[in-house]
Amino acid sequence: MAEQQNPEEQAAPAKKRLPIKTLIIVAVVLVMEVATVVVVLLIGPKPAPVKAEPVVTPETIAEETLIEELIVEEKFSNLKTGQTLIYDMEIWVTVKQKHHEQVAASIESMKARITTDIAAIVSRAQPAHFAEAALVTLTRQIRDAVDQRVGLDPVEEVSRIDEVFIKRCMPFKADQ
Repeated sequence: MAEQQNPEEQAAPAKKRLPIKTLIIVAVVLVMEVATVVVVLLIGPKPAPVKAEPVVTPETIAEETLIEELIVEEKFSNLKTGQTLIYDMEIWVTVKQKHHEQVAASIESMKARITTDIAAIVSRAQPAHFAEAALVTLTRQIRDAVDQRVGLDPVEEVSRIDEVFIKRCMPFKADQ
């Protein structure tokens, strides 16, 4: 007859051994991942050096104070609408205190050139430019013209002019 086994032997399952090969493979993969991260961190780009900002002092605050300077208070003509319109304009700039003397001297010494530049800008401006709420196009063009005449700050290589604004721009027909 067939061999009969004890009921005790049938009930107890065979003991499994630890999967040594699987554990070794997992450990090797983990070590390789750690090694890859370490190599990337060592070879990768270094962080940028930290640059400290200077301390704000009352003197630097005073230098950054904005001052308004009148550039031009003049009447300019425009023919783009088919009739001659005279624009009574008053144009101001804001400059920082540290640039005020240089800008004021430049404006005073180049007043005729700046006025001529602005007259050319106004004479070739389209009627839509005068209809803009903040006269953005004219302001931008005037700022560029004044920047070219006044020049950049040689230290910071930025414009000495902070802002240009047109305080008054009143059109009048030339025949009135």
